[in-house]
Amino acid sequence: TPDMGPVAFVSHTWLRSAHPDKDGIKLRLLQEFLRRILAGQLQIDMHYLQTLTCGSHCLGSGMLQRSFEESCIFLDFWCIPQTDRDLQLKAIHSIPSYVNDSAFFICLAPAVVHEDGSLRDR
Repeated sequence: TPDMGPVAFVSHTWLRSAHPDKDGIKLRLLQEFLRRILAGQLQIDMHYLQTLTCGSHCLGSGMLQRSFEESCIFLDFWCIPQTDRDLQLKAIHSIPSYVNDSAFFICLAPAVVHEDGSLRDR
């Protein structure tokens, strides 16, 4: 809703079948990322393909800090119902709309190992 401020949608891969981040690896990464933004220590440069089509642009640390001071975070495990399967499916099917309505899209993709032994780094 407009009164809750800009939304930062967080995309990530689950590390276990039953829980996305049982050991808190990605949660700590997200917390550190947000701490750095709120401390004014991080800026975001455009992807090189975006720069080729739209010209050079950078979201400076001050602007990023101000934007995130009022932001809400959307993370699927927190925001999508986990116990009611019907509500869960409706919410999952709404993810493209959530992404479209978000001011920021964050991809958490550290090099970590899934419970099946495969490397999850994208």
